[in-house]
Amino acid sequence: MKRNVVRYFFLLSFGFFFFPLSLFAQTVVATIPVGRSPRPIALSPDGKRGYVGNAASGTVSVIDLAERKVIETVTVGRGVRGIAVTPDGSRIFAANSGTNDVSVIDARNHKVIANIQGMLRPLGLQVEPKGKHQWADSPRLYVAQSGGRSVSSVDSRSLEVRDTMSVGVNPFTVAVSPDQKTLYVTNTFSGDVSVIDTTRYMGAMSNRVVGTIPVGLAPHGVGFTPDGKKVFVNNSGDLSVSVIDAQKRAVIATLPLATEEQKSKLERSDEGTFSIVGLALTPDGQWVLSAMGSLDALGVINAATLKVEEPITVGKKPYWVAVSPDGRMAYVTNSGSNDVSVVELGKRFASAR
Repeated sequence: MKRNVVRYFFLLSFGFFFFPLSLFAQTVVATIPVGRSPRPIALSPDGKRGYVGNAASGTVSVIDLAERKVIETVTVGRGVRGIAVTPDGSRIFAANSGTNDVSVIDARNHKVIANIQGMLRPLGLQVEPKGKHQWADSPRLYVAQSGGRSVSSVDSRSLEVRDTMSVGVNPFTVAVSPDQKTLYVTNTFSGDVSVIDTTRYMGAMSNRVVGTIPVGLAPHGVGFTPDGKKVFVNNSGDLSVSVIDAQKRAVIATLPLATEEQKSKLERSDEGTFSIVGLALTPDGQWVLSAMGSLDALGVINAATLKVEEPITVGKKPYWVAVSPDGRMAYVTNSGSNDVSVVELGKRFASAR
């Protein structure tokens, strides 16, 4: 409760706070301790397990989401920056930027069964979601290699690298469109998003860069609405979110998450940027959630109206966010407090609808 009171006055001083303190206290319903400097988080398809990459520990924490506790800690490589799960939930992938590889974990026994070598500072990961349009043999794992200015397509079963595409400078996060025909890649240092055609023709994938979309400064997290019409991108450089029309491949709005006066009071990184990294949408596509590390809060945007709502206070330096399959809970990794905040979205959004 003391932490919530402190956060209340912090957010009040920035002009964000419009709800009673009790609502914030009720919204974060639990805090789960994990490893050191937790960064990415991904959930199993059934919503029963959470997988957290601990960058400073070189481990993955396996969380029982019903019990809200860590049940296993898996040792992987150094500097875990990406986590992904196959659509059937059988494998977990961890991108180790410090050891230039991707660990493959068997979800049944939480053992590392392989390592995909030869990656150049891998960061963001995503496996193709299971759908009717694409894979019949094996879903592809996409790996953003910041050290190679590229994205690799990996067979998630055989673990063979099928293709590697050149993109912008320091690719960070990847997102597959709902129809599985397009891949969006945020390029942090070039301030843009690469659009890759991933359509399959007679079993072969196109994997061609078909567009580049300028966005804000230092883009990080990216996500599609379920209908594939809009794409949201977190910009760490100026604490904003770019909204992209996916059909036109153009930015249609830029949503500031803080005023210039507010930003002048915040701590910047060594590169002069703020911290707003992970982004997720609720399954119904109504809400966009942004992990705002600079504000110790979870940003909230109405995806239909593009209205920026009041943020949700969480732990220290939130990094990534994942939403449960039923849309009731959000899980936020806090890299500064070494824990995961469990946010009950129903309570928070009931007043915002």
